[in-house]
Amino acid sequence: MPMPTPTPLPYSALTAQARSHERYRRVAINSSASLMGKAVTALVMLMTIPVVLEHVGRELFGLWATLHSLIGLLVLADLGIGSALVNAIASSSGREDRAAAAKAVSSAFFLLVAQGLLLLLAAALAYGRVEWASLFGLGDAYARQQAAPALLTLACIIALQLPFTLVFRVQEGYQETALNNLWQSLGNVAGLGLLLAVVSIGLGLPWVVAALAGAPSVAMAANWLVQFSARRRWLRPRWSLLERKETGALLRSGLFFSGLAALTWLGIYSDPLVISRLLGSDAVAEYAVVQRLALLAHLFFAFITALWPAYGEAFARGDVAWVRRTFRRSFVASVACALLFALLFVSFGSGLISLWVGQGVNPPPSLLYGFAGFVVLAAMMGNIAVLMNVEHLVRSQFTLMAVGAFAAFALKLPLCAEWGVAGPVWASVIAFGLCYVVPGLFLVRAHLARI
Repeated sequence: MPMPTPTPLPYSALTAQARSHERYRRVAINSSASLMGKAVTALVMLMTIPVVLEHVGRELFGLWATLHSLIGLLVLADLGIGSALVNAIASSSGREDRAAAAKAVSSAFFLLVAQGLLLLLAAALAYGRVEWASLFGLGDAYARQQAAPALLTLACIIALQLPFTLVFRVQEGYQETALNNLWQSLGNVAGLGLLLAVVSIGLGLPWVVAALAGAPSVAMAANWLVQFSARRRWLRPRWSLLERKETGALLRSGLFFSGLAALTWLGIYSDPLVISRLLGSDAVAEYAVVQRLALLAHLFFAFITALWPAYGEAFARGDVAWVRRTFRRSFVASVACALLFALLFVSFGSGLISLWVGQGVNPPPSLLYGFAGFVVLAAMMGNIAVLMNVEHLVRSQFTLMAVGAFAAFALKLPLCAEWGVAGPVWASVIAFGLCYVVPGLFLVRAHLARI
């Protein structure tokens, strides 16, 4: 059954109260769809982990988990263009300016095509020049042989899908992410099917990467075709709409988001690389299993991301009171859900992991407690981030993220050496809690009070 999608209403004809109801309606629809999509993704992930672990073994599973964490780093190839486009679409929607939206989409598309080609070139040049096996701490000869082809496969898929990521950003900017979640769910299910085929044939890790990353990319391309050939043909990228001014604006805004993505990876998603370097790729298996179980908490945070374009549109119309009220409600609700999840996670996590992947992976209790704390931290950071993602707050967020990321990374190395696999997680919790959440709440409150 197709998911319901919000039908845009003429905002200019609505009162402030009616606009508030319409925003909440869109947030409710999109977050519900996102919840369903994340539930499908979580289910696929729960089925994928034991299959991959049994098929490739602990060391290659650790390599796969590390490669998966690198997706966040490779996405930097878009230079933040996608995130900048969300703000551009939300702002043009608030002004009801179709022409500006069309120019922004065309400029973003051709920038992403160029960046995809550059990533392909970089991947080809680095393939035979970097000792990837040593970088990932691999000891087994077969595992060392698999490292470079698997990484090249992932880099090629990311490069080819870059132009198609545009469709998600457009739907996000228009507060219509329900369709994207449907396509993502179809892609993830297809990826699981391809994985099972790869396992049955007995193919290696590069094929595992191709199955799990390639199928969602194909689904994204199909979504792109439907969006720009049927639903919004007037937004279809055209060379004639490419403008230097619009391109420059997207690049300038995008560089901040690109910097934020790099800092997020450094401070949070670099854990597998740190662990593999200090403790070996085999140790990443424990981390990866607990991390993916903790990702179930993201089901409760689906409504947070849906607020980003709503905040942008509300700021464009001057509805600041709505932003203040919604931020408070969202923060309290998401933190309450996170605390409940954290309590359940530390109480039943070990038993669930044993049922899930068997006795081959036995994470220490400190790792479970670390991810429980990180879930609560993520709820706080998510609320602050989506509000500060609007253009006039991005610079402040960049500063907070830079301080938090460098502090976290500086702590990861000594804590990993001292506390083992749980050290990097606790480094993120401590550093971002003190350097991002506390000052971030003060900044958000002061900014909203000024407006």
